[in-house]
Amino acid sequence: MPHIHDITDTHRHVGLTYFARAKSAQVKLAEQEHDDIKWFSQEDIDNPEFAILEDIKFYSKEALRQAQGKPSKAANL
Repeated sequence: MPHIHDITDTHRHVGLTYFARAKSAQVKLAEQEHDDIKWFSQEDIDNPEFAILEDIKFYSKEALRQAQGKPSKAANL
């Protein structure tokens, strides 16, 4: 699902979002790359404690919606 937007007349950003299913609920932190790792529930996504950016919230909810077989909101964009 690409997200394309112009920054200036000569500069464009193309964002690609990938959805995947985990084989396990276990996670392994790559300490040289990150200092924390967490699975988020649907409720966690909107919890202000986590300060999740609005675009990340959108794509997270979209992934959950598609995983549940519900219609995509992204198709209307």
